[in-house]
Amino acid sequence: MVDNIILDKVDALRAYAKQQDDIDMEIWLAEMKLRARRRIGEISAPLDKGAGPGRGKTIPSGGKPFKTQPLKQAGLTTSVANRCEKIADIPEEKFESIIADAQ
Repeated sequence: MVDNIILDKVDALRAYAKQQDDIDMEIWLAEMKLRARRRIGEISAPLDKGAGPGRGKTIPSGGKPFKTQPLKQAGLTTSVANRCEKIADIPEEKFESIIADAQ
């Protein structure tokens, strides 16, 4: 939930920076948001694996993935978590290179 709150705050600050024509602040906040999304992905990725012995990523009888409830409690959808997990899958060196190139 904390990471989701951070994303909301970053969005608000980016809107303010845009109003003030502060490009450096917008870039810094975009980086912060990307890092927060990466962290969300790092946290949410192992939730499937915690489903139970032998279950892996199977869907329980209720029809929803095991991690749906913890994500919902954190204020996230599974689609947002999935996008964040894709960001988290980028190797650290390449991730840092992408950020450096964008600046």
